[in-house]
Amino acid sequence: MLIEFKFSNFLSYDEITTFSMVAGKERTNSKTLASISKFRLKLLPLAAIYGANASGKSNLIKALDFLKTLVTTPRLKGKIPLQNFYFTEDKNPISKFEISDLN
Repeated sequence: MLIEFKFSNFLSYDEITTFSMVAGKERTNSKTLASISKFRLKLLPLAAIYGANASGKSNLIKALDFLKTLVTTPRLKGKIPLQNFYFTEDKNPISKFEISDLN
């Protein structure tokens, strides 16, 4: 189960961006939250991504898809097809991906 996904320097995202499934201080619907007592966490059962046009919703999904491909493909032949931040002038920028899960 995915707890948190952080990435930077990918498509329209330059700075570190975090997508988290950790619940806030929810009290009215706390029965619907997944409780992980070992880690003292309460996780959201689902998430919605919304925002204005051209705000990066599709690029967040592309970042998750890229990470999935990177993890599930046993051997990537040649270069990894990474798309760095669009507006950088750096010739060799470093993209970063980080996940937190229960395993």
